[in-house]
Amino acid sequence: MSSTSSHSATTDVASSVRFPRPSLVTLDVTGTLFTPRIPVGESYLLALREHLPEGSGWERHLEELDADALTTAFMKAYKAKSAEHPAFGAATNLSSVEWWRDVVRHTYIHGGVDPALLQHEDGGSSGYFDRVFADLYYDVFVGERGWALLPNTHEVLQALSSWRGSLGADERPVMGVISNFDERATEALARFGLLQYFDFVLLSREQGVEKPHPQIFQSAVEEARRVRQQWTKEGEPASPSSSSCVGVDRTTHVHIGDSFERDIVGATQAGWSGVLVNNKGRQPKSDTNSAVNNFVSVNSLEDIPALFGLPTPV
Repeated sequence: MSSTSSHSATTDVASSVRFPRPSLVTLDVTGTLFTPRIPVGESYLLALREHLPEGSGWERHLEELDADALTTAFMKAYKAKSAEHPAFGAATNLSSVEWWRDVVRHTYIHGGVDPALLQHEDGGSSGYFDRVFADLYYDVFVGERGWALLPNTHEVLQALSSWRGSLGADERPVMGVISNFDERATEALARFGLLQYFDFVLLSREQGVEKPHPQIFQSAVEEARRVRQQWTKEGEPASPSSSSCVGVDRTTHVHIGDSFERDIVGATQAGWSGVLVNNKGRQPKSDTNSAVNNFVSVNSLEDIPALFGLPTPV
C-alpha cells in the first residue's frame, strides 16, 4: 500500500503538515486517549487499604508500604509476564484474568507486602486478595477510578467525527482503535463515552499479537474493508461530486499513538503513516529514529485535527 510523503520526528508543528485524506485512521488507547489517574503503585496500595477488614491487625503494615516501591515492582512484574506470556496470555492459552492475577500478586510480594497478608481470610465469601484483585481488575482499571482522560480527548474525537460525518461513504475514513490491551479496553472506552467515535476496536489480547507486529495493522486494514462493505450494504450515500477525490490517495493509513517503538515503528513497518503524540516530551533513540521515515511528531492530541486540515477544536 502506498503512504504519505515522509516526515521526520523533528516536525512538531502540526499545522505545517497535511496528510492526504486517508482511508483509515487508528488510535492507540493508553497514553494517547487516557492515562493512569495516579501512579499504579498508589492505586494498588489504595485497594489494599479499602478492602482490609477492620481490626485485622495489618493496619500498621499497610502504613509502612511505599507506593513507589509498588510501582517499580509492577513494572518489573508486567515486563516479565509480557515476555513469558505475550498478548496478556493469548499466545500461551492463559486467560487475561490469570495473567493479571499473577502480575498483581507478584507486584505486592516484590513491592514489600507480607505474603501472609495476601493469604488472610476473614470469614467472608472470598479471601482478602481475591477481593483486592477483583476490584482492581473489574472496576478500578476499567474506568475513572484508575484512568483519566488526557486533555481535550472528547473535543478532538468529536472534531474528527464531525469531519467524517460531513463526507460521503466513498471519501469518509474508517476510524478504529489498535491497542496493546486486554478485552477490558472496550468497556473502558464505553465508560468514558469514547466508543461512539470508532468503527472498530482491535486489541492485542483478542488478536494474539501486539504492536509493533505488522499482523495487527493488517488486521485493521481487513476490518476497515468490512466496515466499508457494511456501509455499502446499508446504502450509505457517496459524495455529491467525485471531483473531490481527484489526487487523493485512498490507500493512506494513519496510526496515532504515544509509543515510538510500538506505534510508530509498527505502523511505518506495515506501510502506514505514523503520528507520535509526544505528550511526555520523550526523544526516540537516535539510531531507531534515523531508520524510521513517514511519521510526524506532535505535542498533544489537540494537534491531531490540523494534520487533516481541520481547525483546532479547543
